[in-house]
Amino acid sequence: MNLNRRPGIIADRARLPAAIRRREAVTGEFTNMADYGKMKKEALIRRVNSLLSSLDALEGRGIEKPKRLIQELQVHQIELEIQNRELRKAQERLEEANSRYADLYDFSPVGYVGLDEKGIIREINLTGSSMLGIERSRLIGKPFVLYLDGADRTTFEEHLRHCRSAKERTVSELAISAGREDPVEIEMMSAPFENHEKKAILRSALIDVTERRKAEKRLRQLSSAMEQSPSMVMVFDTKGRIEHVNARFTEITGYCEDEVIGLYPGFLSSGDHSIEFYKGVLNAVLSGRTWRGDLCGKKKNGELFRRLASIMPVRGRKKAVTDIVAVEIDDTERKAAEKKLLEEKQFFEGLVESLPGIFYSFDRSGKFISWNRNLEKVTGYSAEEISSLNHLDFFETPEEKGLIARKIEECLKKGHAESETPLLTKDGVKIPYHYTGSVVTIDDKPYIIGMGFDITELKKSEEELRRAKDKLEFRVRERTASLLAVNTALQTEVRERRRAEERVLRLNRLYSILSRINEAIVRVSTPLELYEKACRIAIEEGLFRMAWVGLVDPATSMIKPVAHFGAEEGYLEGLKVSMADIPSGRGPTGAAVREGMRFICDDFTTDPGTAPWREEALKRGYRSSAAFPLKVSTRVGKKVVGAFTLYAGEPNFFDAERVELLDSLAADLSFAIESMENREEKKAAEAELARHRESLEEIIEERTAALTATNRLLSLEVRERKRAEEEAGNLNEELKSNVSRLETINTELEAFDYSLAHDLSAPLRIIDGFSAMFLKYYHDRVDAEGRQFLDTIRGNARKMGRLIQDLLDIARLSRRDVRFEEIDMARLASDVFRELDTAGRDVRFKVRDLPAARGEFTLIRQVLTNLFSNSVKYTRPRKTALIEMGGKTSGEENSYYVKDNGVGFDMEHSGRLFGVFKRLHSESEFEGTGAGLAIVQRIISRHGGRVWAEGSVGHGATFHFTLPAGTAGETKGSAGKKAAALKRGEKRLS
Repeated sequence: MNLNRRPGIIADRARLPAAIRRREAVTGEFTNMADYGKMKKEALIRRVNSLLSSLDALEGRGIEKPKRLIQELQVHQIELEIQNRELRKAQERLEEANSRYADLYDFSPVGYVGLDEKGIIREINLTGSSMLGIERSRLIGKPFVLYLDGADRTTFEEHLRHCRSAKERTVSELAISAGREDPVEIEMMSAPFENHEKKAILRSALIDVTERRKAEKRLRQLSSAMEQSPSMVMVFDTKGRIEHVNARFTEITGYCEDEVIGLYPGFLSSGDHSIEFYKGVLNAVLSGRTWRGDLCGKKKNGELFRRLASIMPVRGRKKAVTDIVAVEIDDTERKAAEKKLLEEKQFFEGLVESLPGIFYSFDRSGKFISWNRNLEKVTGYSAEEISSLNHLDFFETPEEKGLIARKIEECLKKGHAESETPLLTKDGVKIPYHYTGSVVTIDDKPYIIGMGFDITELKKSEEELRRAKDKLEFRVRERTASLLAVNTALQTEVRERRRAEERVLRLNRLYSILSRINEAIVRVSTPLELYEKACRIAIEEGLFRMAWVGLVDPATSMIKPVAHFGAEEGYLEGLKVSMADIPSGRGPTGAAVREGMRFICDDFTTDPGTAPWREEALKRGYRSSAAFPLKVSTRVGKKVVGAFTLYAGEPNFFDAERVELLDSLAADLSFAIESMENREEKKAAEAELARHRESLEEIIEERTAALTATNRLLSLEVRERKRAEEEAGNLNEELKSNVSRLETINTELEAFDYSLAHDLSAPLRIIDGFSAMFLKYYHDRVDAEGRQFLDTIRGNARKMGRLIQDLLDIARLSRRDVRFEEIDMARLASDVFRELDTAGRDVRFKVRDLPAARGEFTLIRQVLTNLFSNSVKYTRPRKTALIEMGGKTSGEENSYYVKDNGVGFDMEHSGRLFGVFKRLHSESEFEGTGAGLAIVQRIISRHGGRVWAEGSVGHGATFHFTLPAGTAGETKGSAGKKAAALKRGEKRLS
């Protein structure tokens, strides 16, 4: 009997392998179950076939089939049918899973692509085809590189080569541009794989990163905008500490980013606002509100500046405030401009109100914009009524309104207009007024600004003037005759006054010549330069035609021109003037040199002495001349060396006053020439002295040769001394090298301390922040002991943060230089104590005599803050806390003390008080890190002072410190040198 004859079993056996293959092709989820069903079914079929073969053998022998075997066969057949049903159910589940996983594959947010070794697309899901922008069926068999941007095709080829050769996952960034206006930025991750046909293919995942790239670009743009913003931008954490500042902040305040990271913004405060004010601002922003207002800040150099601040919260995903951003504008110039604008506005308003007439302005439609109170008083209208009226409502008749309308049009065209028209008041009274109007343009709109004056009295005066005019005309006719005589006398007086004015003007010109030549005498260095300037000044200031200077040539007894200025036109080229009493020597110049006194020619046309040169002189407009001798002192008396000659364009020009001033001018020139000659003689004497010095040097050289032998005897000793000095110099150089290396090591240690403390702050903030988030979101899932552990972690993290901050403060103090200034210690002590938190306690503070100190204000304020805070803390057990500060001047320094009635300390441990992080009490008794007094000691040392403490257990403590005393210059010098020496000592000891 053969089992294959049964139709149901045959169908199941034919369908089973195909179903298994489909399951294997889609997923491996049911592979093990299908293999198990197949194995079990094949075992049953083998068993049934074995039984059927046994039955067929028995039947062939003629033996009847045992009933037991038939029953067993029926049972196995039932089992096969049951197994067949189970396989059909498994196939249905497999097909359902196939559909489900196909949907996941097609609609995944990631594009999946199967590529062969040449980059041909063999399979792709719907997301991938959507990224490429082409239907999936049209993509199969196409090269993937066709859909990439041209610049990225080489990148894709390299991507394929690397993935095939390295046999590992490869990631590249590409841009898909085919079929799209804007390229799609993708991240392609590919890995090698072998399919069921043992062919190598690449399976790639395509992730759309377009939005991420846009977000990154926006982030870069926002970062660049913040850094290039003209406003100061500061970012704080929720504790109010600075996390970041932009470049504008550094430009305005003078602080760089490294100096302010981790600080509270109060360091910029000028003292106008208290700590409670800043706490209130922080709480308002943390509650989700934006705070805006004006603040006064202090720059690094101590300069105050106004800033307009806008402080806003930054929220995270869960609407919680994660950061705080402050945008501030340097408002100093705007405040000053506003103040100036307000003052100008008040001045303008006061000026308008003080005008005697009416003042008003209106637009082109006639609507009033502004006016003064006089308009309300004159017209009787209130301000509300005037604002609703038209400018033509103040005139009665159509003729008057038409005239005003025409004048306004004229004003709009020409920019100005005037009119006289009666003004109509609210009571119907008409008052004569004169109006003037001008046009101003604001925002491209014309406005009329006008003024009006009551001319009632003027009209009355005009009428009276008309009547008086008639009377006067009669009287004028009567008096005209008598006035003619008076006019003649007045004309004579005017002519005399004009002559006097001309005389004054002429004298002014001469005095100007004298002044300028005296100035030139001081500045010039040679006589020739003086002659040229004298001639130029005479022509420019004195209205002469020409001036020249001639010097005597002893060899020829002729006077030769050496300088001139003015309308010369070749006149001097043919001029021959002699000192002898001959025709060529009888002119003004020759006579002045020969006689040693001035000579005047009043008129070239009549003076016989000018006959040789008359024709040429008249051609050039010379009508009169004057020559003044130039004399110098010699051992035998005065000697004439030349003459200064001037020509005028009119006869009789040289009157007595001109001649007197020109005599003074000639005397000044003579004195200047004499002085310059003396300077030349002095130079000759100095040259002679130089020659004597050379001869003396020759004698000295001879004497030096005699001393050379003696010097040789001393050379050996000198060499020995030089050798000793060289050895000492080598030791000094080695010592300097060691000191330099030590200073470099100290500097590197300081930088390392600062960097280490700064880098530790970030992980501590993360520990504290994540612990707080854990307690907030998992509070109900953690028991009390776990919450206690987390609180302990947060407390220690905050403590470590305070220790690191104190370490940063100490490191910062070691790097900066002290800037000395005058400090009012009494006022500073009172201000610092008022800012301390003493709420709920009876703390009494007393300030005794405190001499003024010199030091850096910010650092000394930190000293008082630390000492007062220390006293407030350690007087907590006392019902009434007493804190006292006093001081005195002793010699070259001031000493101060801060005393309290707190718990005190044992003097045996006083040496530990000023150590970094050294404490005499446990943190459970009194909080703190132990760095406050160490900072005090460091600051006072930087100022060149000392710090020490006195106290006893249970009876309080007294802290003393000193600062240099003296004037500003002394303090800055002596204290600065002492502080610098101490700083160098600290570096060597470290």
